[in-house]
Amino acid sequence: MREPQSRSQAPSEGGYVLPPRRRRPRVAALRRRLGRVPRAARLYRAAFQLRRELGAVYHDVRARFASRRVPSREHERFARQSVPCLRVAPTTLEALLPSDAAVRGDGVRVRVARADMLVPLLGDRFALYPPDATVRFVPWSTAPASGVVEPAREALLAGNVLHSRGGGPRPYDALELHVGDDRYLLLVADARGAEEFVPAGVSSLLAAGEVRRLAEPVHANDADAAVAWEQFRVPDPAAVVRRQLDENARAFHFGREIALKGGRYLYQSVPSVGATGRRDSSRRWRLILSLLEDAGVDLSDRLVCDVGCNAGMMLGAALADGACWGLGWDLPPVVARGRDLLLSLGFSRFELIGAEMDANYRFLDDVPEHLRPRLDGSLVLYLAIRHHIGFLRQLGEFRWRALVYEGGELEGVDRLGESLAGLRELCDFEVAAAVDFRDGEGRARPVAILVRR
Repeated sequence: MREPQSRSQAPSEGGYVLPPRRRRPRVAALRRRLGRVPRAARLYRAAFQLRRELGAVYHDVRARFASRRVPSREHERFARQSVPCLRVAPTTLEALLPSDAAVRGDGVRVRVARADMLVPLLGDRFALYPPDATVRFVPWSTAPASGVVEPAREALLAGNVLHSRGGGPRPYDALELHVGDDRYLLLVADARGAEEFVPAGVSSLLAAGEVRRLAEPVHANDADAAVAWEQFRVPDPAAVVRRQLDENARAFHFGREIALKGGRYLYQSVPSVGATGRRDSSRRWRLILSLLEDAGVDLSDRLVCDVGCNAGMMLGAALADGACWGLGWDLPPVVARGRDLLLSLGFSRFELIGAEMDANYRFLDDVPEHLRPRLDGSLVLYLAIRHHIGFLRQLGEFRWRALVYEGGELEGVDRLGESLAGLRELCDFEVAAAVDFRDGEGRARPVAILVRR
């Protein structure tokens, strides 16, 4: 087994990478002595709680100032996934379409009943989507009517917001398609969307100013025209996200409550809107990317599985950096709100699964059928969860490419062998890189990249 790397330098632009920690036996002995003194233990606990409260406030203030020095592209990583660009040899769109594709008479949209009908023509990317997904082609000339630079991302965000209010189908993806010299938006969505369309949902969003319509539909009474989300835009995306956080931030809390911060507050920060949390998502992800690079693991076109995903910020960052799809598991109340938050940020290639987990939980049974072929070679995020549920036994039943392990505050790189013993009983791997790292409140934790053998 290759020895884990030990760093004393932080990765570019952030984080605190620490050498293996030193235990403090004198502090433990002092606690034991104070415990024998009447009322001393109570005073010690009060002082310790005050220190924790002030430390949390200090971290919050420091994180706010630090976020201003982070380039905007870093924050953008947590606000919209990558947009795939597909290129087809010079031909015409009609030549690509199946013979039974429905072409709209107004010449604006082309609808294909099933996404997998295009697999022989445009590659296996469409195997990513559920087999009942629909595909629409929108000419680029009609898409950027609002003057935006990235109509695919803008349209996808609008589709997500509409869907969350019952005003359209569940968007799966928005891609750029180049057919010779012509450009199209290729929009993939749940086929059931038109049937579940709720006109009141669109009307309320329009009235509240959360979305605006670029143009009136040609067929005003046509449900398909009503759910054409490329014809909508979100004027103030950050306001939509902040509204989600105002309503749901308490649900994402994990760990001790801090009175000076209102009791319950965000566990993962949301960098795109400057919302801080117990953990700094931007620093945390930069370290993970750096370690993955050291281990020779590329995210491109890879399925990412996040066990204990919380608000889903790590999944969102993975999707922004090229992952093909994200799967997350957490408690049902957390997942319900995390799904809405990710949609409001502009992510769509994900699925969050609510479950009460322990080591015997069969998480693979909840993986959608269309994604199971991508489990082999996937990336697993196992971040600060092992000391709560142990290692899921099914981690030994598929050949993941790499697993990012983050331990608890009482662990360290010097104790990785002990921490990973349970996983070694399930599968064979090597530790390709490992550091002790602190990105927010609390003490440093070990972060390691495990590569499957």
